[in-house]
Amino acid sequence: MNRHPLKNKGMTIAPALTGLLLCFWLGSSRVAAQDTTSIFRLSIEELMNVSVEVSTAMKSATSYDEAPAAVYVITREDIDRMGLRTLGAALNFVPGFTVGKSILSGHQKNIYVRGEFSSLSEGILILRDGQRLNDGITGGAMAFTPDYLLDNVKQIEVLRGPASALYGANAFVAVVNIISGRPGDAPRSFFSTQAGNRGSIDLHGQHTLTVGKKADAVVYASLFQLDDPIKQRDIHQSIYDSTSDTFIPRDFLNRTNREKTLLANFGASLNYHNLELDAYFDGSRSRNHWGSGSASNADSLQNEHQTKNFRMGAKYTAALMKKHRLTTLASYSIHRSKNDYKMNNFRSVLSPDLNPSGASFLLESDLQTSTLNMESFAELNLGRDHRTVLGLHVQVDRIEKLESNVGANDVNSDGIFDIQASDDSLEILFGRPTNTVYAAFLQHSWSPSERLIVTGGTRFDKYTDFDLRVSPRLTVVYRPVRSFIVKGLYGRAFRAPTFFETHQSDLNAIDVIENPNLKPETIETWEMQLTLKPSVSLSFSVNAFLNDVQHVIRPVAEQSGVPTQSKFQNAGSRDWRGVEIDLQYAPQSNITFFGNYSYTQAADEKLADVEDPVYGIPQHSVNLALNLTRGKYNLNLNTFSRFGWNDVPEYNSSTVKLDRIDLIPYTIVNARLMVKNIWKSLTLSLDIYNILNRESYFTDDRVFVPQAIAGNNRRFTAGAKYTF
Repeated sequence: MNRHPLKNKGMTIAPALTGLLLCFWLGSSRVAAQDTTSIFRLSIEELMNVSVEVSTAMKSATSYDEAPAAVYVITREDIDRMGLRTLGAALNFVPGFTVGKSILSGHQKNIYVRGEFSSLSEGILILRDGQRLNDGITGGAMAFTPDYLLDNVKQIEVLRGPASALYGANAFVAVVNIISGRPGDAPRSFFSTQAGNRGSIDLHGQHTLTVGKKADAVVYASLFQLDDPIKQRDIHQSIYDSTSDTFIPRDFLNRTNREKTLLANFGASLNYHNLELDAYFDGSRSRNHWGSGSASNADSLQNEHQTKNFRMGAKYTAALMKKHRLTTLASYSIHRSKNDYKMNNFRSVLSPDLNPSGASFLLESDLQTSTLNMESFAELNLGRDHRTVLGLHVQVDRIEKLESNVGANDVNSDGIFDIQASDDSLEILFGRPTNTVYAAFLQHSWSPSERLIVTGGTRFDKYTDFDLRVSPRLTVVYRPVRSFIVKGLYGRAFRAPTFFETHQSDLNAIDVIENPNLKPETIETWEMQLTLKPSVSLSFSVNAFLNDVQHVIRPVAEQSGVPTQSKFQNAGSRDWRGVEIDLQYAPQSNITFFGNYSYTQAADEKLADVEDPVYGIPQHSVNLALNLTRGKYNLNLNTFSRFGWNDVPEYNSSTVKLDRIDLIPYTIVNARLMVKNIWKSLTLSLDIYNILNRESYFTDDRVFVPQAIAGNNRRFTAGAKYTF
């Protein structure tokens, strides 16, 4: 019997991933190894002793209730029952998260957490089995991939709040840890396929095998394709004409993004005693997919974006004197992003009166980076009341290749022409192509009583580009009674300036001058979570937070009235606060319900001593899900809604005038029906995505306004999964 009642007391449903499909106990604390029926057969005392383990908050296995952070978990069962195919689809149900397709690049995902935003989602750290996937050059969570396929995933752990005390840079407002499946986590062999309208194809296969007498291996491969044009809202603007000394309308109307995307990956992992080895490759190709869109009568917009990512990693765990443990991690990653953008018949997009001859435009870029990560940490169990984690980390980021071609050519008035190769070729060589980070961290948990756990720690990061960063964190977990848990947290985190902000920004698709003297952005967060579990079937949680960001990195105009002449600066500060509420209810063993609401109040941003409203942030987020089971049938209904957007006001300068943009609320409703084991181990499924909207759209961007596409058009898919 455990000495501390805080340990191993997780309930089957705890605040989990924002109202996600909540297929059976989706959520931050559900029992991964149990099904709902078996859970309801347990007594209350047995149920309260079911252990729900997470590893992200402490770098070691910890029960949900004592985890020193607001942690949410999506299990493999949740992924299957809700039909979640990519990481972006899953994160849209986490409290405080909003995920959409980028309207700046046209192929990436943008992730906004609790009002924090950036074009490459540099404030969110994505891990795979505890090792970072963010590249060190752009810092972006999804800079080198449109999304992550959820094949061979055991569970996804989402830690909201600052976590630089353990993970360093980019653990600014959230950490997402993708836990890979290992032998025994899934059927030995299976194959699944889905197909539907709008060019939807989805294939996945996986096989577990024994290598010799002591090793087990998992191999897997996946492919996902979607061809789904999305309309773009009309925009009305006026451009100053010096010859007539007037503003002439230049409208963008009836534009469509082709949205043809292919994602693929394959990989393998090997377990031998305490050694884990893994390697995987993922790639993507997006065609005719560009943020600015094209006119409905113009097929001349040609864009192809490709990514290729390879990673190999190793993890070794050794016992030290039975009570302690030493873990060593190492990984090497190669990221490549290649863009080929061509626009013919430019006059069909702009007003023909302003550009009667038409024009062509060419942009080519090729970026390749590599990252080496090495980390070793020890878990020391110092008596029954103390546990310490201490470690060292080294990260080396290198630009292997960075090339850019930009050109434009005039054409005849008939608008028919070929792109000519540009004579302007730029190969950018940095004075410091390599960035190295050395770090040390320490975290200690102390249980002075049976109802209280105090966790404190800090991390020291030394970059070659700037001074030492110190990131402290303190968390208190208190359980006055069995059914009530209180968590309080203070933490400081940082986002390191990217290479493009400090050295070269030519490939940012914006005309902004780099600044090698930038300081990291820093954030301080105060947070409190109250969780009430009055019965086995009901869980209720309220989480309140306050964020204060300093040294905000933004472009600042170098010359008044010339918006394109800007330079990255540590321009100012901002603060925001919010509340997140989770409700999970299971009146019967075959009925579960999940509801989630988030409110974010973003204060005005103070940049360069001028206060400006923060645009494009939804104040209200609602996520709901209902799961019904009857015999072989399982039905899941889920929805997420964003409203209360801060609209974009009109923009007036000496050269450009833009109308006000009203950011319209949206609601996405999905449904999945599964019929299990209809013949041996065959499962059939039917999915309907975005039931309410036959056609989706996205708005236009203004610089650093984080509005993105909510979802794809309505889509139907049918699938089958066979387990061998």
